[in-house]
Amino acid sequence: MRRRLAGAGTVIALAGLAASLAQAAIDLVVGFRAADGAEMSELFGRVQSHAAVQLAVYDVGPLLFYVGLLALIGSLVSRRGPVTVWTAAAISLGIAVMGISLDLMPTGGALFLLAFASVGRAERALARS
Repeated sequence: MRRRLAGAGTVIALAGLAASLAQAAIDLVVGFRAADGAEMSELFGRVQSHAAVQLAVYDVGPLLFYVGLLALIGSLVSRRGPVTVWTAAAISLGIAVMGISLDLMPTGGALFLLAFASVGRAERALARS
């Protein structure tokens, strides 16, 4: 069960990462091609007018990364290994903070860093014993 959850979490997180990379690529191409703000708005309008692109690249796709991340953390918590409930809570809080505003991305990143640093310390402690 845990392996299936981890496998599904990995696939879902990678799909979300791919959507985020596609979004960044679109943003860069539009930025380089547009001569001014009006042309940039028009090019974005053309790209985002396709319902599948809007849904997969801008609306739902990037969120899949966070869903996959939670599934991966959940599979680690369930094995009672180096990941504690506190780690899962810090990651969940980091996701929530980033969802509130993109201006809070550094705060969410700091929460991720704290959570994963504790995982690294616990892994090293387990390896030593």
